[in-house]
Amino acid sequence: LAQDQDFEHGCAIRGVMHRQPLRTLMLPSLALCCFVAVAAVLAPCRSWLAIGRGRRWETSCEKMPRVQRRSSSVDGAGTSAEEYLSSLGYTEAEISKAKIGYGRRFTSDVNGKIKPFCRWFSEFGLTDVQSRKLVINCPQTFRLSLEKNLQPVVRWLSAMGMDDSQVAKAIAGFPPLLAYSLERKLKPTVQWLLALGMNETQVAKAIMKYPPLIGRSLEQNYNPKIDALREGGLAETQIANCIARFPQLLSYSLKRLTDRMGVLSDQGPLTEKSLCRALPLTDAKFAAAIKKRKQTRIKAIWASSAGGLDLVGGIGLHDDERL
Repeated sequence: LAQDQDFEHGCAIRGVMHRQPLRTLMLPSLALCCFVAVAAVLAPCRSWLAIGRGRRWETSCEKMPRVQRRSSSVDGAGTSAEEYLSSLGYTEAEISKAKIGYGRRFTSDVNGKIKPFCRWFSEFGLTDVQSRKLVINCPQTFRLSLEKNLQPVVRWLSAMGMDDSQVAKAIAGFPPLLAYSLERKLKPTVQWLLALGMNETQVAKAIMKYPPLIGRSLEQNYNPKIDALREGGLAETQIANCIARFPQLLSYSLKRLTDRMGVLSDQGPLTEKSLCRALPLTDAKFAAAIKKRKQTRIKAIWASSAGGLDLVGGIGLHDDERL
């Protein structure tokens, strides 16, 4: 029995010893098979897996179209927006002001916006000084579309009877004119002026004299002032003549307008000529003019009394001598 047990124990030991080399051989073989399988699957992607060796996206980029990266260099000539405007005579302060007003795309839009717009400004008649004034004072104009916004406004002004030099003068005098909506702002204002009794020629001349005329609010700004002129005694034709003669009349505050009309009405009948002359004067000059007018009226009264003239008809000043 002891011999049988020793025999079985010996066989068990030999079996373990025979199986141990088999396990040792199977593990490396299995690892090798896994590595080969993974390598076969990832073989097409080996180019972008090799990040550590600086071969990122080499194979893929060869098959993809190259996209030019944006930079401050444009046209292949190294011209940035600052350099382009500097070549046109802009100072550093002017360029900085335009850059702040334009926004973050100032440099990247030099080819798509700034250069085409500056060329177009020169084409329709703006001088270098006028173009510079527009770029500095109204850089948000570059955010608009040249074909959809700016060019239609210029064509509309030309259709009103202005030539190229007059259009250029109007835009140079009021650069935001190009930024206004043609349908929501410009056309309604012109129709409002025509409804007051002005003709198209008067409207065109008024815009040339004072381009901001068509940039104010009708409801909040103009209508209250027209109502004040009517209450002051001016007829519709007189109001139209006032605006045609002196379009800046509508730019003054309602308080200044009513105060000056009240003083002039106390001195005699209110006329459009006296009102247009009185509004631009400072308070001191206006007070001096009223004082001088009173003195003139007193002298006229004394002269008429001594000569037996009509006190009512003789003391009236000629219209050209009034304010």
